[in-house]
Amino acid sequence: MKRLANIYIILFLLDGIISLVDMVTARCFGIHPLFAIRGVVAFFPFVLAFPLYCIIGCTRGFPWRVLFPMILFIIWVGLFFALPLPFFLGIQNTEFALSVAQVVLGILVLVGLRCSSQNGQWLYGMSAFEQLEFRWPRLFGFVAVNVFLVGPLLCIYVGVSASAGISHFSQGFVHLNAKGVSVEVRTYRHNDKKILLLPTVHIADRSFYSDLIAGLPPEKTVVIPEGVTDRKNLLANGMGYEKLATSLGLVAQDNQTLAAELPTNSCDIDISMLSPEVVDFLSAISALFHNSDSGNYAMTLLKSTSIPAPDINLLWKEIIEDRNRRVTDCIYDSLKNYDYVAVPWGAGHMPGIEKDLLAAGAVVVDSRRVWVWQRACAAPCGKSR
Repeated sequence: MKRLANIYIILFLLDGIISLVDMVTARCFGIHPLFAIRGVVAFFPFVLAFPLYCIIGCTRGFPWRVLFPMILFIIWVGLFFALPLPFFLGIQNTEFALSVAQVVLGILVLVGLRCSSQNGQWLYGMSAFEQLEFRWPRLFGFVAVNVFLVGPLLCIYVGVSASAGISHFSQGFVHLNAKGVSVEVRTYRHNDKKILLLPTVHIADRSFYSDLIAGLPPEKTVVIPEGVTDRKNLLANGMGYEKLATSLGLVAQDNQTLAAELPTNSCDIDISMLSPEVVDFLSAISALFHNSDSGNYAMTLLKSTSIPAPDINLLWKEIIEDRNRRVTDCIYDSLKNYDYVAVPWGAGHMPGIEKDLLAAGAVVVDSRRVWVWQRACAAPCGKSR
């Protein structure tokens, strides 16, 4: 038991150091030289955390005060990536902060063990494990606490954190609560004309798309649909979500319904406009969706994971920011000939588009809620409000 505890402490600190060095190198030079090693080393503290947690819970005399904070830290980070930090700090800043925290915690553990040791040892000695005793009452109590207290509290924490994080990240365009998932449609006035931002999700029930466009004026209205093209067939498996949506009993983003037989002004990009590394990444993701129910899925997954992911900043710039600028330009171009411009684009684009609209003098004049998914209610639940 002593060896297991000491190995865990060493792996915990080693994982933190490797992660921190990798993050610093990425920030300074834009590369991740230790990414693969980091993934392998991080696997072991996460896996060992659960048996150690159980041992602490059902064994009397285990020196848990030192190991317990490390175990909780690893479970918190490993299971939910420290929700809701990524939504508020961003993925890279969160990884950096967690790496620093892990190294600091690991060093504090070593210093604490050395200070409490009579022989000045940096790790556990045999004397710390001389009075271990397994007890059935502790086991039953441990199981009861986890089932009736820790489990429900964990679910509440994840729900509240995810709700706060998603709302913050989407600038309130997406809401997650106990009732379900909804999006917020907002109407803006710009020089006596109206712009409607209709945040969509790429897979939903068909009724969602109908509810989203409800109330669009039938005259003097143009729709700017989202829809990346691939004229050079760079993605061998296509770009759609149709296969995945069908397997879930839903439909992929229904631009035909969203257009509602109104005039359209398409301004989205073509795949050929993206960087080669981004195209390769999208092609790998597309292959996973396309082969999700085939016998070659394992091989497809292996090939996909072997393709290095592009830099997150490059991915964000080309998939989100550059397309946001195109749709914003298209909005103002469309306002020359129409009184209403409807923009049914992915919810992830809405904060950036709204920022550009507000900077140009547009003002929010109305909003309404549309449910993407709503749990069954005892009383009738409205689709929108």
